[in-house]
Amino acid sequence: MAENHVALLLTPEGWELLSSLPPYDPSEALSLGRSLREEGHSPALVAAALTQQRLRERAAAKFGPFAQQMLFTADGLEQATRLTVSAHHAARYAAAGVTKVADLGCGIGGDAVALAGLDLPVLAVDRDEAAAALATINLMPFPHASVECADALEIDLVARGVDAVFADPARRAEGRRITDPEQWSPALSQVLALRETVPALGVKVAPGIDHAALPADAHTQWVSVDGDVVEAAIWCGPLAPEGPGRSALILRSGAQGPAACTLVDPSTTDPSQPPVQVDPIGSPEDLGSIIHVPDGAAVRAGLIAHLCETLDARPVGPRIGYLTGERLPDEATAPFVRSFRLTEVLPLRLKALRSRGRELGIGRLEILKRGVDVSPDALRASLRLSGQESETWILTRVGDKAKGAVLVVVCGPRALDAPPAAQLVEAGFDALAGGQLEVVAEPGAGRGHVLAARVGRGHVQQRREVEDVVGPKDRLDVAQLVLTQVRAGLGGLARVVEVIEDGRTLGAHDDVRAVGLEFLVDLVANVEHDGEHGCGHAGAQRDGQGDHQVAVAAPREGAAKHSEKHADPLLREDR
Repeated sequence: MAENHVALLLTPEGWELLSSLPPYDPSEALSLGRSLREEGHSPALVAAALTQQRLRERAAAKFGPFAQQMLFTADGLEQATRLTVSAHHAARYAAAGVTKVADLGCGIGGDAVALAGLDLPVLAVDRDEAAAALATINLMPFPHASVECADALEIDLVARGVDAVFADPARRAEGRRITDPEQWSPALSQVLALRETVPALGVKVAPGIDHAALPADAHTQWVSVDGDVVEAAIWCGPLAPEGPGRSALILRSGAQGPAACTLVDPSTTDPSQPPVQVDPIGSPEDLGSIIHVPDGAAVRAGLIAHLCETLDARPVGPRIGYLTGERLPDEATAPFVRSFRLTEVLPLRLKALRSRGRELGIGRLEILKRGVDVSPDALRASLRLSGQESETWILTRVGDKAKGAVLVVVCGPRALDAPPAAQLVEAGFDALAGGQLEVVAEPGAGRGHVLAARVGRGHVQQRREVEDVVGPKDRLDVAQLVLTQVRAGLGGLARVVEVIEDGRTLGAHDDVRAVGLEFLVDLVANVEHDGEHGCGHAGAQRDGQGDHQVAVAAPREGAAKHSEKHADPLLREDR
Protein backbone atom coordinates (compact mmCIF):
# COMPACT_ATOMS: atom_id res chain seq x y z
CA MET A 1 0.00 0.00 0.00
CA ALA A 2 1.41 3.40 -0.97
CA GLU A 3 2.11 5.98 1.71
CA ASN A 4 -0.76 8.23 0.56
CA HIS A 5 -3.15 5.29 0.87
CA VAL A 6 -2.10 4.86 4.48
CA ALA A 7 -2.76 8.54 5.04
CA LEU A 8 -6.25 8.19 3.52
CA LEU A 9 -7.15 5.46 6.00
CA LEU A 10 -5.95 7.57 8.93
CA THR A 11 -8.55 10.24 8.22
CA PRO A 12 -11.90 10.07 10.09
CA GLU A 13 -13.70 9.15 6.86
CA GLY A 14 -11.15 6.46 6.00
CA TRP A 15 -11.16 4.89 9.45
CA GLU A 16 -14.96 4.89 9.57
CA LEU A 17 -15.18 3.28 6.13
CA LEU A 18 -12.65 0.60 7.03
CA SER A 19 -14.44 -0.18 10.28
CA SER A 20 -17.75 -0.60 8.43
CA LEU A 21 -16.51 -3.20 5.96
CA PRO A 22 -17.65 -6.84 6.35
CA PRO A 23 -15.14 -9.72 6.46
CA TYR A 24 -13.27 -10.08 3.21
CA ASP A 25 -15.00 -12.18 0.54
CA PRO A 26 -13.16 -12.33 -2.81
CA SER A 27 -16.37 -13.13 -4.67
CA GLU A 28 -17.95 -9.89 -3.40
CA ALA A 29 -14.93 -7.57 -3.66
CA LEU A 30 -15.77 -6.08 -7.07
CA SER A 31 -19.42 -5.44 -6.31
CA LEU A 32 -18.55 -4.02 -2.88
CA GLY A 33 -16.04 -1.62 -4.41
CA ARG A 34 -18.58 -0.49 -6.98
CA SER A 35 -21.26 0.14 -4.37
CA LEU A 36 -18.83 2.11 -2.17
CA ARG A 37 -17.89 4.36 -5.07
CA GLU A 38 -21.57 4.86 -5.87
CA GLU A 39 -22.06 6.01 -2.27
CA GLY A 40 -19.64 8.85 -2.97
CA HIS A 41 -16.34 7.55 -1.58
CA SER A 42 -13.31 8.40 -3.67
CA PRO A 43 -11.82 5.58 -5.78
CA ALA A 44 -8.47 6.00 -3.98
CA LEU A 45 -10.07 5.61 -0.54
CA VAL A 46 -12.15 2.62 -1.67
CA ALA A 47 -9.03 0.94 -3.08
CA ALA A 48 -7.10 1.58 0.14
CA ALA A 49 -9.93 0.24 2.33
CA LEU A 50 -10.51 -2.90 0.25
CA THR A 51 -6.78 -3.60 0.13
CA GLN A 52 -6.61 -3.29 3.91
CA GLN A 53 -9.65 -5.55 4.25
CA ARG A 54 -7.88 -8.23 2.21
CA LEU A 55 -4.63 -7.83 4.18
CA ARG A 56 -6.50 -8.21 7.47
CA GLU A 57 -7.94 -11.48 6.26
CA ARG A 58 -4.46 -12.75 5.43
CA ALA A 59 -3.06 -11.39 8.70
CA ALA A 60 -5.43 -13.51 10.77
CA ALA A 61 -3.03 -16.44 10.29
CA LYS A 62 -0.29 -14.45 12.07
CA PHE A 63 -2.19 -12.26 14.48
CA GLY A 64 -5.49 -14.05 15.06
CA PRO A 65 -8.43 -11.82 16.04
CA PHE A 66 -6.06 -8.89 16.72
CA ALA A 67 -5.65 -8.51 12.95
CA GLN A 68 -9.08 -6.87 12.63
CA GLN A 69 -7.88 -3.91 14.70
CA MET A 70 -4.52 -3.48 12.97
CA LEU A 71 -3.26 -1.90 9.76
CA PHE A 72 -0.86 -3.59 7.34
CA THR A 73 1.10 -3.27 4.15
CA ALA A 74 1.76 -6.31 1.97
CA ASP A 75 5.51 -6.21 2.62
CA GLY A 76 5.06 -5.38 6.29
CA LEU A 77 2.70 -8.31 6.81
CA GLU A 78 5.00 -10.73 5.02
CA GLN A 79 7.96 -9.71 7.16
CA ALA A 80 6.08 -9.40 10.45
CA THR A 81 6.70 -11.89 13.22
CA ARG A 82 3.79 -14.21 14.01
CA LEU A 83 2.13 -13.40 17.30
CA THR A 84 2.86 -16.90 18.67
CA VAL A 85 6.56 -16.33 18.01
CA SER A 86 6.72 -12.72 19.18
CA ALA A 87 5.07 -13.81 22.42
CA HIS A 88 8.07 -16.06 23.07
CA HIS A 89 10.38 -13.16 22.25
CA ALA A 90 8.57 -10.95 24.75
CA ALA A 91 8.73 -13.65 27.42
CA ARG A 92 12.53 -13.59 27.27
CA TYR A 93 12.57 -9.85 27.98
CA ALA A 94 10.09 -10.17 30.81
CA ALA A 95 12.07 -13.03 32.37
CA ALA A 96 15.28 -10.99 32.13
CA GLY A 97 13.71 -8.24 34.24
CA VAL A 98 14.36 -5.40 31.78
CA THR A 99 12.52 -2.10 32.22
CA LYS A 100 12.34 -0.63 28.68
CA VAL A 101 12.81 -2.25 25.28
CA ALA A 102 13.74 -0.57 22.02
CA ASP A 103 12.29 -2.36 18.99
CA LEU A 104 14.64 -1.25 16.23
CA GLY A 105 13.27 -1.80 12.74
CA CYS A 106 9.81 -2.35 14.19
CA GLY A 107 7.99 -2.52 10.85
CA ILE A 108 4.24 -2.62 11.46
CA GLY A 109 4.90 -3.26 15.17
CA GLY A 110 4.24 -6.97 15.58
CA ASP A 111 6.98 -7.61 18.13
CA ALA A 112 6.35 -4.28 19.87
CA VAL A 113 2.70 -5.31 20.36
CA ALA A 114 3.80 -8.53 22.08
CA LEU A 115 6.27 -6.68 24.31
CA ALA A 116 3.73 -4.01 25.25
CA GLY A 117 1.19 -6.75 25.90
CA LEU A 118 3.40 -7.89 28.80
CA ASP A 119 3.35 -4.35 30.22
CA LEU A 120 6.90 -3.64 29.11
CA PRO A 121 7.53 -0.02 28.08
CA VAL A 122 8.48 -0.03 24.39
CA LEU A 123 10.17 2.44 22.08
CA ALA A 124 9.43 1.30 18.50
CA VAL A 125 11.66 2.75 15.79
CA ASP A 126 11.52 2.49 12.00
CA ARG A 127 12.95 4.82 9.38
CA ASP A 128 10.14 4.07 6.92
CA GLU A 129 7.45 6.69 7.42
CA ALA A 130 4.56 4.47 6.33
CA ALA A 131 5.69 1.60 8.58
CA ALA A 132 6.06 3.96 11.54
CA ALA A 133 2.56 5.30 10.90
CA LEU A 134 1.08 1.80 10.89
CA ALA A 135 3.01 0.84 14.03
CA THR A 136 1.57 3.93 15.73
CA ILE A 137 -1.96 2.75 14.95
CA ASN A 138 -1.24 -0.84 15.95
CA LEU A 139 0.23 0.26 19.29
CA MET A 140 -2.57 2.68 20.17
CA PRO A 141 -4.06 0.32 22.82
CA PHE A 142 -0.78 0.52 24.79
CA PRO A 143 -0.08 3.92 26.41
CA HIS A 144 3.36 2.73 27.53
CA ALA A 145 4.49 2.26 23.90
CA SER A 146 5.76 5.03 21.63
CA VAL A 147 6.85 5.11 17.99
CA GLU A 148 9.51 7.18 16.26
CA CYS A 149 10.36 7.49 12.58
CA ALA A 150 14.17 7.52 12.67
CA ASP A 151 17.30 5.60 11.81
CA ALA A 152 17.63 2.81 14.36
CA LEU A 153 21.34 3.39 14.90
CA GLU A 154 20.91 7.09 15.58
CA ILE A 155 18.77 6.59 18.69
CA ASP A 156 20.60 7.39 21.94
CA LEU A 157 19.49 4.27 23.81
CA VAL A 158 21.04 5.19 27.15
CA ALA A 159 19.52 8.68 27.14
CA ARG A 160 16.12 7.19 26.38
CA GLY A 161 16.32 4.83 29.35
CA VAL A 162 16.52 1.71 27.18
CA ASP A 163 18.09 -1.34 28.83
CA ALA A 164 17.15 -3.97 26.22
CA VAL A 165 16.99 -4.05 22.41
CA PHE A 166 15.19 -6.17 19.86
CA ALA A 167 16.46 -5.56 16.33
CA ASP A 168 15.06 -6.79 13.04
CA PRO A 169 17.42 -5.69 10.24
CA ALA A 170 15.95 -5.31 6.75
CA ARG A 171 16.96 -8.39 4.75
CA ARG A 172 15.39 -7.52 1.41
CA ALA A 173 16.23 -5.06 -1.34
CA GLU A 174 14.12 -4.52 -4.45
CA GLY A 175 12.06 -7.58 -3.62
CA ARG A 176 15.05 -9.93 -3.27
CA ARG A 177 16.39 -11.61 -0.15
CA ILE A 178 19.87 -10.56 0.94
CA THR A 179 21.89 -13.52 2.22
CA ASP A 180 25.03 -11.65 3.34
CA PRO A 181 24.38 -10.37 6.89
CA GLU A 182 26.78 -7.48 6.29
CA GLN A 183 24.52 -6.25 3.49
CA TRP A 184 21.48 -6.10 5.74
CA SER A 185 20.22 -2.70 6.88
CA PRO A 186 21.71 -2.15 9.35
CA ALA A 187 24.51 -4.71 9.00
CA LEU A 188 24.57 -7.52 11.53
CA SER A 189 27.94 -6.39 12.89
CA GLN A 190 26.52 -2.91 13.54
CA VAL A 191 23.57 -4.37 15.43
CA LEU A 192 25.77 -6.67 17.51
CA ALA A 193 27.95 -3.70 18.42
CA LEU A 194 24.99 -2.31 20.41
CA ARG A 195 25.89 -4.85 23.12
CA GLU A 196 28.64 -2.48 24.24
CA THR A 197 25.98 -0.16 25.65
CA VAL A 198 22.96 -2.50 25.99
CA PRO A 199 24.03 -6.10 26.70
CA ALA A 200 20.45 -7.41 26.56
CA LEU A 201 20.18 -7.71 22.80
CA GLY A 202 18.00 -9.88 20.59
CA VAL A 203 18.36 -9.94 16.80
CA LYS A 204 15.98 -11.57 14.34
CA VAL A 205 17.98 -13.13 11.50
CA ALA A 206 17.33 -15.27 8.45
CA PRO A 207 16.88 -19.02 9.15
CA GLY A 208 19.51 -19.82 6.53
CA ILE A 209 22.23 -17.74 8.17
CA ASP A 210 25.69 -19.28 8.04
CA HIS A 211 26.66 -20.53 11.49
CA ALA A 212 30.07 -18.91 11.03
CA ALA A 213 28.35 -15.50 11.10
CA LEU A 214 26.92 -16.09 14.57
CA PRO A 215 28.56 -14.58 17.66
CA ALA A 216 30.33 -17.28 19.64
CA ASP A 217 29.16 -15.99 23.02
CA ALA A 218 25.43 -15.83 22.22
CA HIS A 219 22.57 -18.30 21.92
CA THR A 220 20.87 -18.71 18.55
CA GLN A 221 17.44 -20.31 18.32
CA TRP A 222 15.64 -21.46 15.20
CA VAL A 223 11.83 -21.47 15.29
CA SER A 224 9.30 -23.50 13.34
CA VAL A 225 5.53 -23.09 13.45
CA ASP A 226 3.44 -26.10 12.46
CA GLY A 227 6.40 -27.52 10.56
CA ASP A 228 7.47 -24.34 8.75
CA VAL A 229 10.78 -22.74 9.74
CA VAL A 230 9.95 -19.07 10.17
CA GLU A 231 13.00 -17.45 11.73
CA ALA A 232 16.18 -17.59 13.72
CA ALA A 233 17.07 -15.19 16.51
CA ILE A 234 20.32 -14.36 18.27
CA TRP A 235 19.98 -13.80 22.04
CA CYS A 236 22.70 -12.07 24.03
CA GLY A 237 23.47 -11.37 27.66
CA PRO A 238 20.59 -11.83 30.12
CA LEU A 239 18.24 -12.75 27.25
CA ALA A 240 20.13 -16.04 26.82
CA PRO A 241 19.74 -17.96 30.09
CA GLU A 242 20.61 -21.15 28.17
CA GLY A 243 24.15 -19.89 27.65
CA PRO A 244 26.00 -19.91 24.32
CA GLY A 245 24.80 -22.54 21.87
CA ARG A 246 22.09 -23.45 19.38
CA SER A 247 18.54 -24.70 19.89
CA ALA A 248 15.28 -25.35 18.07
CA LEU A 249 11.89 -24.08 19.24
CA ILE A 250 8.93 -26.02 17.85
CA LEU A 251 5.48 -24.43 18.03
CA ARG A 252 2.40 -26.49 17.21
CA SER A 253 -1.16 -25.22 16.95
CA GLY A 254 -3.77 -27.00 19.04
CA ALA A 255 -7.26 -26.74 20.42
CA GLN A 256 -5.84 -25.72 23.79
CA GLY A 257 -3.51 -23.12 22.25
CA PRO A 258 -0.02 -23.47 20.78
CA ALA A 259 2.30 -26.05 22.31
CA ALA A 260 6.01 -25.23 22.57
CA CYS A 261 8.95 -27.62 22.78
CA THR A 262 12.65 -26.77 22.82
CA LEU A 263 15.56 -28.97 21.76
CA VAL A 264 19.06 -28.05 22.90
CA ASP A 265 22.32 -29.88 22.31
CA PRO A 266 24.21 -29.44 25.60
CA SER A 267 27.50 -30.31 23.91
CA THR A 268 27.32 -27.27 21.61
CA THR A 269 28.68 -24.23 23.43
CA ASP A 270 29.88 -22.21 20.42
CA PRO A 271 27.12 -21.60 17.87
CA SER A 272 29.60 -20.31 15.30
CA GLN A 273 31.24 -23.73 14.96
CA PRO A 274 30.01 -26.03 12.16
CA PRO A 275 27.62 -28.81 13.24
CA VAL A 276 29.02 -32.28 13.84
CA GLN A 277 28.52 -34.55 10.80
CA VAL A 278 27.43 -38.15 11.38
CA ASP A 279 28.52 -40.86 8.97
CA PRO A 280 25.54 -42.14 6.95
CA ILE A 281 24.56 -45.76 6.46
CA GLY A 282 26.69 -47.63 3.95
CA SER A 283 23.98 -48.97 1.63
CA PRO A 284 20.20 -49.39 1.30
CA GLU A 285 20.53 -52.75 3.05
CA ASP A 286 21.47 -50.84 6.21
CA LEU A 287 18.16 -48.98 6.35
CA GLY A 288 16.27 -49.58 9.58
CA SER A 289 12.56 -50.18 9.88
CA ILE A 290 11.94 -46.58 10.94
CA ILE A 291 12.60 -43.34 9.08
CA HIS A 292 12.75 -40.12 11.07
CA VAL A 293 12.19 -36.75 9.40
CA PRO A 294 13.57 -34.06 11.74
CA ASP A 295 11.79 -30.73 11.99
CA GLY A 296 13.40 -28.06 9.83
CA ALA A 297 14.29 -25.96 12.86
CA ALA A 298 16.33 -28.84 14.28
CA VAL A 299 18.07 -29.27 10.93
CA ARG A 300 18.89 -25.56 10.64
CA ALA A 301 20.15 -25.51 14.20
CA GLY A 302 22.62 -28.29 13.42
CA LEU A 303 21.06 -30.73 15.88
CA ILE A 304 21.12 -33.79 13.60
CA ALA A 305 24.04 -35.39 15.47
CA HIS A 306 22.23 -34.86 18.76
CA LEU A 307 19.08 -36.48 17.37
CA CYS A 308 21.10 -39.39 15.98
CA GLU A 309 22.53 -40.04 19.42
CA THR A 310 19.14 -39.76 21.10
CA LEU A 311 17.37 -42.01 18.57
CA ASP A 312 20.28 -44.40 17.99
CA ALA A 313 19.95 -43.55 14.31
CA ARG A 314 22.11 -42.55 11.34
CA PRO A 315 21.53 -40.36 8.30
CA VAL A 316 20.28 -42.23 5.24
CA GLY A 317 22.86 -40.48 3.06
CA PRO A 318 25.73 -37.97 3.16
CA ARG A 319 24.55 -34.62 4.57
CA ILE A 320 20.93 -35.75 4.34
CA GLY A 321 18.61 -34.81 7.19
CA TYR A 322 16.59 -38.04 7.10
CA LEU A 323 17.52 -40.55 9.80
CA THR A 324 17.01 -44.30 10.03
CA GLY A 325 17.08 -46.80 12.88
CA GLU A 326 14.94 -49.16 14.91
CA ARG A 327 14.05 -46.96 17.90
CA LEU A 328 10.96 -44.81 18.17
CA PRO A 329 11.31 -41.37 19.73
CA ASP A 330 10.50 -40.99 23.37
CA GLU A 331 8.05 -38.40 24.61
CA ALA A 332 10.73 -35.72 24.89
CA THR A 333 12.08 -36.25 21.37
CA ALA A 334 8.86 -36.97 19.48
CA PRO A 335 7.94 -33.29 18.82
CA PHE A 336 11.16 -32.80 16.86
CA VAL A 337 10.83 -35.66 14.37
CA ARG A 338 8.12 -37.13 12.23
CA SER A 339 8.53 -40.90 12.32
CA PHE A 340 7.49 -43.37 9.65
CA ARG A 341 7.59 -47.15 9.19
CA LEU A 342 9.58 -48.10 6.10
CA THR A 343 7.85 -50.69 3.90
CA GLU A 344 9.73 -50.64 0.59
CA VAL A 345 12.66 -49.09 -1.21
CA LEU A 346 12.09 -48.31 -4.88
CA PRO A 347 14.40 -47.12 -7.66
CA LEU A 348 13.98 -43.48 -8.59
CA ARG A 349 12.64 -44.31 -12.07
CA LEU A 350 9.56 -42.77 -13.58
CA LYS A 351 8.45 -45.94 -15.35
CA ALA A 352 8.60 -48.06 -12.18
CA LEU A 353 6.87 -45.41 -10.08
CA ARG A 354 4.14 -44.87 -12.66
CA SER A 355 3.54 -48.63 -12.77
CA ARG A 356 3.24 -48.76 -8.99
CA GLY A 357 0.73 -45.93 -8.94
CA ARG A 358 -1.38 -47.66 -11.56
CA GLU A 359 -1.24 -51.15 -10.01
CA LEU A 360 -2.03 -49.96 -6.47
CA GLY A 361 -4.64 -47.43 -7.55
CA ILE A 362 -2.84 -44.52 -5.90
CA GLY A 363 -4.67 -41.23 -6.24
CA ARG A 364 -3.21 -39.24 -3.33
CA LEU A 365 0.53 -39.03 -2.85
CA GLU A 366 2.48 -37.19 -0.17
CA ILE A 367 6.05 -36.58 -1.30
CA LEU A 368 8.93 -35.54 0.95
CA LYS A 369 12.33 -34.93 -0.57
CA ARG A 370 15.86 -33.92 0.29
CA GLY A 371 19.04 -34.10 -1.73
CA VAL A 372 17.48 -34.92 -5.12
CA ASP A 373 16.66 -32.53 -7.95
CA VAL A 374 13.06 -33.66 -8.36
CA SER A 375 9.99 -31.45 -8.19
CA PRO A 376 7.20 -33.19 -6.24
CA ASP A 377 4.56 -31.37 -8.27
CA ALA A 378 6.19 -32.33 -11.57
CA LEU A 379 6.52 -35.94 -10.42
CA ARG A 380 2.84 -36.13 -9.44
CA ALA A 381 1.86 -34.79 -12.85
CA SER A 382 4.09 -37.34 -14.59
CA LEU A 383 2.63 -40.24 -12.59
CA ARG A 384 -0.94 -39.52 -13.81
CA LEU A 385 -2.49 -40.62 -10.53
CA SER A 386 -6.17 -41.55 -10.68
CA GLY A 387 -6.97 -44.11 -7.95
CA GLN A 388 -8.48 -43.97 -4.47
CA GLU A 389 -5.53 -45.15 -2.41
CA SER A 390 -2.78 -43.03 -0.86
CA GLU A 391 0.91 -43.41 -0.08
CA THR A 392 3.79 -41.40 1.32
CA TRP A 393 7.09 -41.38 -0.55
CA ILE A 394 10.42 -39.99 0.58
CA LEU A 395 12.73 -39.07 -2.30
CA THR A 396 16.34 -38.87 -1.20
CA ARG A 397 19.88 -40.18 -1.53
CA VAL A 398 20.65 -43.43 0.26
CA GLY A 399 23.97 -44.92 1.34
CA ASP A 400 27.50 -43.60 1.17
CA LYS A 401 27.31 -43.64 -2.64
CA ALA A 402 24.28 -41.36 -2.43
CA LYS A 403 22.10 -43.19 -4.94
CA GLY A 404 18.67 -41.70 -5.51
CA ALA A 405 15.82 -43.80 -4.15
CA VAL A 406 12.17 -43.66 -3.16
CA LEU A 407 11.38 -44.78 0.38
CA VAL A 408 7.78 -45.93 0.69
CA VAL A 409 6.65 -45.26 4.24
CA VAL A 410 3.50 -45.25 6.33
CA CYS A 411 2.68 -42.78 9.07
CA GLY A 412 4.16 -44.43 12.02
CA PRO A 413 3.57 -46.03 14.09
CA ARG A 414 0.16 -47.12 12.87
CA ALA A 415 -2.27 -46.77 15.73
CA LEU A 416 -5.84 -47.84 16.19
CA ASP A 417 -8.17 -47.00 19.01
CA ALA A 418 -10.39 -49.93 19.85
CA PRO A 419 -14.04 -48.95 19.19
CA PRO A 420 -16.89 -50.05 21.44
CA ALA A 421 -17.45 -53.22 19.41
CA ALA A 422 -13.90 -54.30 20.13
CA GLN A 423 -14.53 -54.40 23.85
CA LEU A 424 -15.76 -57.98 23.45
CA VAL A 425 -12.16 -59.15 23.76
CA GLU A 426 -12.26 -58.20 27.44
CA ALA A 427 -14.68 -60.98 28.32
CA GLY A 428 -13.28 -63.06 31.14
CA PHE A 429 -10.14 -60.94 31.40
CA ASP A 430 -10.16 -60.76 35.17
CA ALA A 431 -10.31 -64.54 35.35
CA LEU A 432 -7.01 -64.77 33.48
CA ALA A 433 -4.75 -63.72 36.34
CA GLY A 434 -1.60 -65.69 35.82
CA GLY A 435 -2.71 -66.64 32.30
CA GLN A 436 -2.53 -64.99 28.92
CA LEU A 437 -4.95 -63.10 26.73
CA GLU A 438 -3.95 -62.82 23.09
CA VAL A 439 -5.42 -60.19 20.77
CA VAL A 440 -5.17 -60.81 17.04
CA ALA A 441 -5.81 -58.11 14.43
CA GLU A 442 -6.19 -59.28 10.84
CA PRO A 443 -7.76 -57.90 7.65
CA GLY A 444 -11.52 -58.27 7.60
CA ALA A 445 -13.68 -59.11 4.59
CA GLY A 446 -15.01 -55.55 4.44
CA ARG A 447 -13.54 -52.26 5.50
CA GLY A 448 -12.89 -53.33 9.05
CA HIS A 449 -10.75 -55.80 10.95
CA VAL A 450 -11.41 -59.05 12.76
CA LEU A 451 -10.62 -58.99 16.46
CA ALA A 452 -10.30 -62.30 18.27
CA ALA A 453 -9.40 -63.20 21.82
CA ARG A 454 -7.48 -66.36 22.67
CA VAL A 455 -6.31 -67.83 25.96
CA GLY A 456 -2.68 -68.76 25.59
CA ARG A 457 -2.31 -70.74 22.36
CA GLY A 458 -5.77 -72.28 22.75
CA HIS A 459 -8.86 -71.95 20.62
CA VAL A 460 -10.50 -68.69 19.67
CA GLN A 461 -12.83 -67.69 22.49
CA GLN A 462 -14.69 -64.95 20.61
CA ARG A 463 -14.50 -63.56 17.12
CA ARG A 464 -16.28 -60.60 15.60
CA GLU A 465 -15.65 -58.19 12.76
CA VAL A 466 -15.29 -54.56 13.68
CA GLU A 467 -16.65 -52.43 10.85
CA ASP A 468 -15.48 -49.09 9.53
CA VAL A 469 -12.43 -48.82 11.74
CA VAL A 470 -10.13 -47.79 8.91
CA GLY A 471 -10.23 -47.97 5.14
CA PRO A 472 -8.75 -50.83 3.11
CA LYS A 473 -5.60 -48.81 2.50
CA ASP A 474 -4.84 -48.93 6.21
CA ARG A 475 -5.54 -52.59 6.90
CA LEU A 476 -3.19 -54.16 9.36
CA ASP A 477 -1.28 -57.32 8.70
CA VAL A 478 -1.73 -60.14 11.17
CA ALA A 479 -0.13 -59.12 14.45
CA GLN A 480 -0.11 -60.80 17.84
CA LEU A 481 0.12 -59.19 21.21
CA VAL A 482 0.13 -61.05 24.46
CA LEU A 483 -1.24 -59.37 27.56
CA THR A 484 -0.27 -61.13 30.76
CA GLN A 485 -1.48 -60.58 34.29
CA VAL A 486 0.87 -61.66 37.06
CA ARG A 487 0.83 -61.16 40.76
CA ALA A 488 3.13 -58.44 41.98
CA GLY A 489 5.81 -59.27 44.49
CA LEU A 490 4.03 -57.41 47.29
CA GLY A 491 0.72 -59.14 46.77
CA GLY A 492 -0.95 -56.54 44.56
CA LEU A 493 -2.21 -57.36 41.09
CA ALA A 494 -0.17 -55.76 38.33
CA ARG A 495 -0.62 -55.95 34.57
CA VAL A 496 2.58 -56.65 32.68
CA VAL A 497 2.55 -56.32 28.91
CA GLU A 498 4.77 -58.56 26.81
CA VAL A 499 5.46 -58.22 23.10
CA ILE A 500 6.23 -61.63 21.63
CA GLU A 501 7.66 -62.43 18.19
CA ASP A 502 8.49 -65.95 17.05
CA GLY A 503 8.06 -67.21 20.60
CA ARG A 504 10.59 -64.72 22.00
CA THR A 505 9.68 -62.01 24.47
CA LEU A 506 10.93 -58.74 23.02
CA GLY A 507 9.93 -56.57 25.92
CA ALA A 508 7.84 -56.32 29.04
CA HIS A 509 6.72 -53.37 31.09
CA ASP A 510 3.91 -52.49 33.46
CA ASP A 511 3.19 -49.40 31.33
CA VAL A 512 1.43 -50.52 28.17
CA ARG A 513 2.50 -47.42 26.26
CA ALA A 514 6.16 -47.87 27.12
CA VAL A 515 6.12 -51.20 25.31
CA GLY A 516 4.33 -49.66 22.36
CA LEU A 517 7.03 -47.02 21.98
CA GLU A 518 9.66 -49.73 21.81
CA PHE A 519 8.03 -51.85 19.13
CA LEU A 520 6.25 -49.53 16.72
CA VAL A 521 2.77 -50.17 18.09
CA ASP A 522 0.38 -47.95 19.95
CA LEU A 523 -1.33 -49.86 22.75
CA VAL A 524 -4.47 -48.25 24.08
CA ALA A 525 -6.83 -48.77 26.96
CA ASN A 526 -10.54 -49.40 26.65
CA VAL A 527 -11.87 -46.49 24.56
CA GLU A 528 -15.40 -45.13 24.75
CA HIS A 529 -15.46 -43.20 21.48
CA ASP A 530 -15.62 -44.18 17.82
CA GLY A 531 -12.47 -45.85 16.51
CA GLU A 532 -10.25 -43.85 14.27
CA HIS A 533 -6.96 -44.40 12.58
CA GLY A 534 -4.13 -42.40 14.14
CA CYS A 535 -1.10 -41.30 12.19
CA GLY A 536 0.86 -39.53 14.90
CA HIS A 537 3.72 -40.53 17.11
CA ALA A 538 3.30 -43.39 19.52
CA GLY A 539 1.55 -42.35 22.65
CA ALA A 540 -0.44 -39.66 20.90
CA GLN A 541 -3.75 -41.50 21.09
CA ARG A 542 -6.11 -40.80 23.94
CA ASP A 543 -6.43 -43.15 26.88
CA GLY A 544 -9.85 -44.59 27.49
CA GLN A 545 -11.76 -44.70 30.73
CA GLY A 546 -11.86 -48.45 31.31
CA ASP A 547 -9.62 -50.43 33.60
CA HIS A 548 -8.81 -53.27 31.22
CA GLN A 549 -6.26 -53.16 28.43
CA VAL A 550 -7.43 -53.79 24.89
CA ALA A 551 -4.76 -53.56 22.26
CA VAL A 552 -4.63 -53.62 18.50
CA ALA A 553 -1.13 -53.50 17.13
CA ALA A 554 0.56 -53.03 13.82
CA PRO A 555 3.17 -55.66 13.05
CA ARG A 556 6.73 -55.00 13.93
CA GLU A 557 8.82 -55.23 10.80
CA GLY A 558 12.51 -55.86 10.57
CA ALA A 559 14.75 -54.38 7.96
CA ALA A 560 12.88 -52.81 5.07
CA LYS A 561 11.93 -54.85 2.05
CA HIS A 562 13.88 -53.85 -1.04
CA SER A 563 12.14 -54.24 -4.37
CA GLU A 564 15.30 -54.17 -6.45
CA LYS A 565 18.80 -52.77 -6.62
CA HIS A 566 19.03 -49.05 -7.07
CA ALA A 567 19.21 -47.79 -10.62
CA ASP A 568 19.85 -44.41 -12.16
CA PRO A 569 17.72 -41.64 -10.68
CA LEU A 570 14.52 -40.45 -12.28
CA LEU A 571 15.80 -36.94 -12.83
CA ARG A 572 19.19 -35.32 -12.62
CA GLU A 573 20.40 -35.25 -9.00
CA ASP A 574 22.13 -32.37 -7.27
CA ARG A 575 25.87 -32.44 -7.68
